[in-house]
Amino acid sequence: MLLIGEHCEIIEKNVLGCVIKEPKEWSALFFSNITINHFYSSLGKQLFDVINKLHSEGKIPDTITVNSKIQDNTELMVYFYECVDYEGLDVGNFETYIAQLTEFKLRRDIQHIGLVIDNADFDDIPTLLATLNNQFQTLQPVEKTNKAKQYEQILNEYADLKKHGCDMDSGWPSFDKLTNGFKRKRLYVFGGFPGVGKTGLATYLAQRIVFDKGKKILFFSLEMSAFEMLGRLASVIGEVPSSKIQDMRYMSDEDFIRLKNTCAKIYESNFILEDDNWTVPQMVAKIKDEKPDFVVIDHMQSVPLVINKNEMPHEAITRTCKYLRDVSKRENFCLLILSQMKADGSNFKNCAGINEAADLSVVIKRPEGKEEKSEFGGIILPEQEGMLKLEIRKNRNGRLGFVPLVFNHRTLRFSEYLDREGV
Repeated sequence: MLLIGEHCEIIEKNVLGCVIKEPKEWSALFFSNITINHFYSSLGKQLFDVINKLHSEGKIPDTITVNSKIQDNTELMVYFYECVDYEGLDVGNFETYIAQLTEFKLRRDIQHIGLVIDNADFDDIPTLLATLNNQFQTLQPVEKTNKAKQYEQILNEYADLKKHGCDMDSGWPSFDKLTNGFKRKRLYVFGGFPGVGKTGLATYLAQRIVFDKGKKILFFSLEMSAFEMLGRLASVIGEVPSSKIQDMRYMSDEDFIRLKNTCAKIYESNFILEDDNWTVPQMVAKIKDEKPDFVVIDHMQSVPLVINKNEMPHEAITRTCKYLRDVSKRENFCLLILSQMKADGSNFKNCAGINEAADLSVVIKRPEGKEEKSEFGGIILPEQEGMLKLEIRKNRNGRLGFVPLVFNHRTLRFSEYLDREGV
């Protein structure tokens, strides 16, 4: 079992490691809550002093800048690497680490007051009271949540849902009936084999939420270029035939004008498309700057990850998904992550624990021409080109089931398969 002093030093390393590895994400929270007096170890105090000086100079206290400042101090360099390479470090728990560090400081302050009382001169009560008063003023207890404010905010959200309903539904009645549409502060995962239609489905949903629902979308396309994505959007929004976008030689002047007008419409809209090699901290910083209603990450296996020591890749992906879900709660947006499937289709590729983080997980499949059971009764889905099945495997806030869709190859649009017996 860890002693209090040992536990405190681990928390100090966690706090310092987080703020050095992701300064853009955590600097504001760190410097508004933590001072040098929060640190118990002398090395922790020294490293904080270096970070604080960099911050006061307007420099970002990241790994490179901090490293450059402590090159001449071998002992501090060793401590620095222990902080950033600590195997138990989880940047998603930074706020918890801050609270624990503050609690340890509070405990030390209270112990110090106890020592003052034990060694007090009770013949000089005025001096003792003045000393104790000064000591009590240094106490910084962990800030408690304002419950009244929290409940008022929750009730306002319920009232808004009662008045307006779900403001980000899919437009597929059966899917929305099962899932209650897309909601903020939740993580949705859509999985499928390569080429099954994950990106097309997410693109269609995103443009609907922007242009039909008037919301702001931030779409991280980590696999497909912006050029390709704009071509897809032009088909969906402007109904420019996708075959002509693929081979521009067959595009008429009228289609080309529609293509240009659609691209201009997208440019002027709240559809923000990013196709660079974004890391998780960069994505979170972009989310905080843009404040979107809906975020899409396509796809999870393309996200560059920081894998901690003794951590497997699938564990890093699961940890990252949980962290992004927590960010969606703090920043109040809906998060849709696309994921590839394992070869046998049993789970998400390299991400066995993603179901634990997801509020709703959907697997996209091609129907096999057999009778399926759902809330609609027995439905025979034809095994034909353009048919898709959304199989809801996990739903924390609704029911399980499946929804059949039809894909229009000309316009890249998805519609619910309504022409079926028993509906």
